[in-house]
Parts: sequence; C-alpha cells; structure tokens
Amino acid sequence: MGQNIVLQGNSEIVADAVEGDGGNINITTQGFFVSADSDISASSQFGLDGNVRVETINGDRNLELAILPTNLINVKETITVGCNSRNNFALAGKGGLPQNPSEQLRGETVWQDLRLVEMDSKRSRESKNKRVQRPYQPIVEAQAWKINHSGNIELIALNSASVALDHDAGCPSLD
Repeated sequence: MGQNIVLQGNSEIVADAVEGDGGNINITTQGFFVSADSDISASSQFGLDGNVRVETINGDRNLELAILPTNLINVKETITVGCNSRNNFALAGKGGLPQNPSEQLRGETVWQDLRLVEMDSKRSRESKNKRVQRPYQPIVEAQAWKINHSGNIELIALNSASVALDHDAGCPSLD
C-alpha cells in the first residue's frame, strides 16, 4: 500500500496475455492519479480478460486550507481601452505570433540580419562621432485611421498636428 500512486508520461501497469487469461491487478492506496496518456490493462487476446481493482482508502490526511488574498486586482483598471469592444485584432500573414494563443510558435518565420557591416575606417569612425540625437517620441495608442495617398489605411494618433481626418475618429468599423 502506497500513500499516493501517480501514473504520468505514458506510464503503464500491464498484466496482458496472448493465449492464456489476463492477469489481475489489485491496487490499494490513499491517492491514485492517472494521466490521460497512461494505461492500466489486464487483457487477453484469446483467453479471458483479467481484472483491475483499485481501492482508495481514507487515511489520515493532513489537509490544510490555503489562505488566499482578499484584496483582488480589478483588471479593468489595469487595461487601457481606446476603442469600443466591437473592434478586433486580426492576425494576417507571416509574423512572430501563433494563430492560437495555446499553440507554440512554428518555425515559419526566418530572421535574416540585413544590416550593413561597417568597415573599420577613418570615415566610419568620423560618422559615428557625428550622429545626431533625435528627440524622444513616446509610443501613442492609435485612436483613428485615414486612407493615405497610396490608398492604404494608416492608423494615427489624434494628437498628431499634421493629420486631417476624413473619417470619424471614434474607432469606426471598416465595413
């Protein structure tokens, strides 16, 4: 008798037979846990199948209650929502995200380093010293869209001074 028996990772308890009768499996334990890919079998191909008997007994279990925190976080206060919930996020084409959040990344995307390798020369050292610091521009959530001169939809921020809106800025649907 064991305290707990756990079958996991394609584990097997087998008492099978080909020509004779299958064996008998008797398990007495306090806890018996079997994963979906594990198997217990007492069968026979040409004879009678055996029996599998699992008996769990109520031993002296020292169970304790876990004390959970009572100050829960309201997730609505931690997520910024700029558009109505009727909008959606579409994943189209190649990229680094799986189609389903429960899937793993597939090896479809190949990264290739296309940067130019600088030669160690006087000119490259001089150009490194002359680099201009650009002012910091914060990333702003898109609040509207417009159709640019190429006919493509462009997401824009409303605080952008150079943008004249042709469409409603309230995150309209594109249908």
